[in-house]
Order: sequence, then structure tokens, then C-alpha cells
Amino acid sequence: MNARRFLLALPLLLAVVVIGAGVLVMRSLSPVAGSEQSIPFRVQPGLSLAAVARDLERERLVRHAWAFETLARWRGLAGELRAGEYDLSPHLTTGEILEQIAEGRVRTYRIVIPEGLTAIEIAERLEEKGLADPGEFLTAVRTQELVNELDVEGESLEGYLFPETYLLARGLPAAEIARAMVAQFHDVWPEIAPGSEALGLSMLETVTLASIIEKET
Repeated sequence: MNARRFLLALPLLLAVVVIGAGVLVMRSLSPVAGSEQSIPFRVQPGLSLAAVARDLERERLVRHAWAFETLARWRGLAGELRAGEYDLSPHLTTGEILEQIAEGRVRTYRIVIPEGLTAIEIAERLEEKGLADPGEFLTAVRTQELVNELDVEGESLEGYLFPETYLLARGLPAAEIARAMVAQFHDVWPEIAPGSEALGLSMLETVTLASIIEKET
């Protein structure tokens, strides 16, 4: 009789266990707090999933490190966490925080590069913002391989670092910052090229002339 009652009650017990486990999982993945205030959080290069999970728990951005780690493995994102500086909030769910780090939605900083700045002056401005080492940036600007890769004329990227307002993440390699600036130049070059060709000027002669005019102005 006892065995028969147990068998009859077994589906109910299993249902209770499943529901309880579901509630535990949902609570483990829920936001830590209702505050929307952002907290700066940095993922160091080469940091393991377990280490990132522990850091998130220590900063009270997720409830449990094991829950973050388990969710990352279940979603196939264990090896996809990207290094960088993030603005995370305890009102985000564990899944939302995981997505933000896996997609590399890092914190960006606004920097204005006005017209007429030399590469050295741009390097100094990047240093002031904590975005790049000036020596590394100037080395990238003067590297012939990068000049050739970015399809510009001359022996350096001087003159091709386009004046613009940029949103840059900390930790970007100096060469990537230079690439972003030269990419802006290539975006506007098609508008400039016809006039330069009409005057018989090459790309290098055009940017050199522009630099001279800016300095005199």
C-alpha cells in the first residue's frame, strides 16, 4: 500500500522538484537590485570564464558566479567573452550582462580631433584621454606596412588622420585607432578626388596642401 501511494504521488513530487528547480534558476538569473546606476566593470585580456563570473559576483552585478558560468556554457558563449571596460548595472539580468560582454558592448569615450592637428598633437590628445600610448600611436602612424594596408600614399599616415569626433574604447590597439581615423578619410575622399584630379594633384599632394593651408590659417 505504501509503495502504491508512493507511485501515485511520484508525478506530483517530480513536478514539485521541477518547479522548485525552475524557481531557483529564475531567481539565480534575476537582477541583483532595482538600481539602474551603472558600475564600471573591466574584463582583463585572457581572463577565464570562471574568473569573470567571480568578479561579477564580487561586484554584486550577478547573484551567483555559478549561474553566470552555467548560462554562458549553455549558450555556447564560454569562449566569447571580450576584454574591455563595461558599464554594467545591477538591474540587468544575468543573461543581459552575459550578452553585453559577449558582444563586446564596451564603454566608449568621446574625443574630438580638430582640423590642423599633427600626428604628434593627436597622440598627445589620445594620451590625455587615456586612450592610447603616444609612442605606440606614432609608431603605428609611421609603419609602412599599415600605410600600405590602408591604401594611402606616402611614408606615414600623417595628413590622413581625419578630423572628426570619435567614440573610442579604452584598450584598443593604437593601430586600430589609426585605422578608424583613416577610414573616415576614405569616406570623404570620393568627394575630394574629382577636384584634386582636375588640379592635377595626387592624394598625397592634396593632403600636404591641405595641411599647409590649415597651418597658415
